[in-house]
Amino acid sequence: MTIKVGQPAELNRFDKASHKGHVVAFVDPHPEQMETAFGDAEAAACGVICATCNQGWPDQRIFGAALVPRICGSPDPVVAGVLVEGEAKPGRNAPWLLDDADADDLADVQALVDKVVTQLASGRIVVDFDSLTGSAQEQF
Repeated sequence: MTIKVGQPAELNRFDKASHKGHVVAFVDPHPEQMETAFGDAEAAACGVICATCNQGWPDQRIFGAALVPRICGSPDPVVAGVLVEGEAKPGRNAPWLLDDADADDLADVQALVDKVVTQLASGRIVVDFDSLTGSAQEQF
């Protein structure tokens, strides 16, 4: 039997710039220290659901000194808000921020979460990304 050799899969990354102004939910976020090309950094390890686009990305690392504390600072298993770009300091990139979502946006996110997110008795959170993007079910 011949075993087929193929090309690497495309990376399935959440691109913040493509979702500027969108209502985004971060599922089961927790802080994670990571070594990057720029040195040590804190990231929010989580699944991401864009409620505006009805798309999702499992197992992401979200960076940003202003964004990570907003995502990981909540005791709730799903954190939702509007992804916005702040003002850049001279010579720096503009920071990504998470603004509060309004009541209608939160209701939309809640309905989507009720449809695709389940918390098991063990406490693990399961997201059915198939119903959003066609990617496999992911457990956190």
